[in-house]
Amino acid sequence: MPNLAGSGLPRPQSYDTSDPAVVLDRVTGLSWQRVLDPGVYYQHPARSYCEALTLAGHHDWRLPSMIELSSITDTSRKDPAADPLAFANTPSVFFWSSQTDSTNHGLGWYVSFMTGGTYVGNDVQRFARARCVRGPPSCTDLEGSAFSLEGDIAHDKYTELNWRRAVEHDNYTWEDAKSFCATLKASGGGWRLPSLRELLTLVDVTHFEPATDALAFPNTPTELFWSSSPSLSPAGTAWGVKFTRGSSAAATVDTKAHVRCTR
Repeated sequence: MPNLAGSGLPRPQSYDTSDPAVVLDRVTGLSWQRVLDPGVYYQHPARSYCEALTLAGHHDWRLPSMIELSSITDTSRKDPAADPLAFANTPSVFFWSSQTDSTNHGLGWYVSFMTGGTYVGNDVQRFARARCVRGPPSCTDLEGSAFSLEGDIAHDKYTELNWRRAVEHDNYTWEDAKSFCATLKASGGGWRLPSLRELLTLVDVTHFEPATDALAFPNTPTELFWSSSPSLSPAGTAWGVKFTRGSSAAATVDTKAHVRCTR
C-alpha cells in the first residue's frame, strides 16, 4: 500500500502518467483507467462495464476492490481527494468497489472522492461512478494468513509492515495516540501510529465484528482505531478505522479511540 507522497512514510506514492489513457501506480503495479466514462452505474453493472472495457490494447480490466480503490485517494486534498495530475477531473462523488457487505450482499463498499473515506452501506442498486483497474488482484482467497506471527508481532508478508498484535485498550486522543506509539519500547521500539492507508490493510471486509484477521489480531475491539492521517473536513478531525465492518471515519482529535502501532 503506497503512502501519500511527501508524508515521509515508507513507499511514497509514485505514478507514471506518460500514457494519456492509463495511470500506472509504480508502487502497487496496478494500472488505472485515467479518463472516466461519464455514466453512473449500479454496482453489478459497474462490474460488467469494467469487465467489458477495452483500453490501451488490454481487455482484462475489472472493478477494483475496496483496498485498491482507497490506494488512489489523496486525503491531503478534498473535493476531490485525488491526485490532480494523475486523475484530473475526478468528480467528488461515490465510486463503486467490487465488494459487498459480509452480512448483507445488498449493500456495497464504495469510496467517496470528496474526502477519501471508505464506506459500506450503499444499496447495490444505487448509482455511483466507476474507475476500472487492471493487474494482479489485491484481494484473493489466500490459502493461509497474510501474517506470520512471532510473539506479540504480526508481520505482513505483502506490505512488509510489522504490527503490534496486542490492542492498547486505554483509549487515546489523536495526539496521545501518536505519542504512545512513538515512545513505545516493546520489542526494541521504533513504533509509530499507522497512516490511514496502512491501517486499512488490516481490514478484511469478508469478516464482521471484527473485520480483520482474528488469529493475527485476537480480541480486536470493533470501535474506532486512530491513524496518523489528518482529515481536512471537518476541521479539527483525523482519520481512523472502525473495525465493526472496516470502514474509515473522521473523528475530532479529542475523541478517545484505540491504538495499534506499526513499524
